[in-house]
Amino acid sequence: MKGRRQERAASEIRIAVSNILLREVKDPRLARVLVTRVEVSVDLKHARVYVVGPVGSEEERRVLAGLARAQGFLRSQVGRRLAMRYTPELSFAIDRSLDAAGRLERLLEEARSAEPPLASEDDQHEDEQ
Repeated sequence: MKGRRQERAASEIRIAVSNILLREVKDPRLARVLVTRVEVSVDLKHARVYVVGPVGSEEERRVLAGLARAQGFLRSQVGRRLAMRYTPELSFAIDRSLDAAGRLERLLEEARSAEPPLASEDDQHEDEQ
């Protein structure tokens, strides 16, 4: 179960990394990367940053390579912005939860279109007459 400190630290790290990527990182591989969420360890020394960017396995590899290259810079900038005893070690991962949500939405839409329409009250009254 997450503690309040973990949630607050995760939120602050997400905002800081997002702003740094947006305004300070010049790597073109990271131009269209969005930070979706951050998970922080209980001791606040490790943070996993989940991102989304261009779709495709090759593009995702390029994004992760760019993030790995910028990892030291990102960590130092996060440390300057946040008032934490220790600056967490950052690791990066592609956020697959959005893919799963999109797939679930498509399945629900297919199920809705396959269902016969429900009879309206007007149709029921016409059947009774």
